[in-house]
Amino acid sequence: MQVSSTHLYHATSMIRTFLDAGMAEATVSARTFTAPLVDPLSPAGWSDDVSPQPRTTTIATLDFGDGRMGLYDFVDNQWWNPILSRRIILRGSHGELEGDTVRRFEGSEVVVSPITYRRTGVDLNLEGNDLVSASFEGRIVYRNPWAGTRLSEDDIAVASLLESTGRWARGDGHEPYPLAEACQDHLLGLAIGESARTGADVRVVYSCLELLAQRPGLSNSELARGAFVTRQSMNVLLQSLEREGWVTRATTASEGRALPVTLTDAGRRQRAQASAAVKTVEDRMLAELSAPERRQAFELLTRMTRALRDG
Repeated sequence: MQVSSTHLYHATSMIRTFLDAGMAEATVSARTFTAPLVDPLSPAGWSDDVSPQPRTTTIATLDFGDGRMGLYDFVDNQWWNPILSRRIILRGSHGELEGDTVRRFEGSEVVVSPITYRRTGVDLNLEGNDLVSASFEGRIVYRNPWAGTRLSEDDIAVASLLESTGRWARGDGHEPYPLAEACQDHLLGLAIGESARTGADVRVVYSCLELLAQRPGLSNSELARGAFVTRQSMNVLLQSLEREGWVTRATTASEGRALPVTLTDAGRRQRAQASAAVKTVEDRMLAELSAPERRQAFELLTRMTRALRDG
């Protein structure tokens, strides 16, 4: 999976979703490269200065295991710079989706099929500039639920997300983007920045280590509930942490059938390093909030976390 379109948690959300990675452990490796680039457009508008300016490209791999790999490729101001293209590539065992083109192997043949769009307001069409639908091999695969509003494609996505959030808030649908997943995407984005800064790989396993530091002896099921992942995903993560020597699991249970998990000395050192990095980010995030605003934010987040845990 390759995303060269948007930055950090926006991109990691797409990568996790397309790879069906959930909250799985990830190893992030990132590097940056700076070179001159013409960059004539920004949110402030077009610039009269079209001389090349230093712009940084960040390249990162996100390894979720089992062959699931995401490639993050982002250039400073890529959203706005009109000379830069945007790419999304999704590759599977029998083919790939690249932009609006699907290439796949069927039987003994290679088949290439485009995704096509019906847009109004083009040529002599007077219905207004709008995206109506997308089709693939003669079938409509997407209809714009906001056709007639002339929203941009980005605004169509925002409107659809807001509508889904409204249904969830009324109890009429599932949450479209759970807080736990948003936090995981932001954590992966932070890992990209940290790896690019240090030149070292960063493993995203912090939530499990923190839970065990606060409550030693939790079981696989309790850790899964605390980290908002499935028991299967947590079991895979614990196996990896055992191989690293960061946790130990009892072979027999002192009470009931659950096997307690505890941090090793190496695991406590890793947790301490990760906690220091998280504290730095938290301090920067809260720097402009007053004490009452911090208390209010903490109360709201506590209620959100409780709702996720109890639900």
